[in-house]
Amino acid sequence: MLLLNTLCQQWDRMMQAREILRASGLVLTDRFGQFKPHPAASLERDAITAMMRAWRLLGFDLVPPGAEP
Repeated sequence: MLLLNTLCQQWDRMMQAREILRASGLVLTDRFGQFKPHPAASLERDAITAMMRAWRLLGFDLVPPGAEP
């Protein structure tokens, strides 16, 4: 149950980060006028990684016996 809860929480975090990125853009300009990645991009990436790890640990990526891949 903990893994499923983690998967759902990371889905929510990923969607929140995507909303921020949609509103703000993928890059920000620092005080020197240089482009840098938006911090929400790292949050999105980390949430996707954690979500997919939970997905695999729950076995959702496995093909059932007798099913075609």
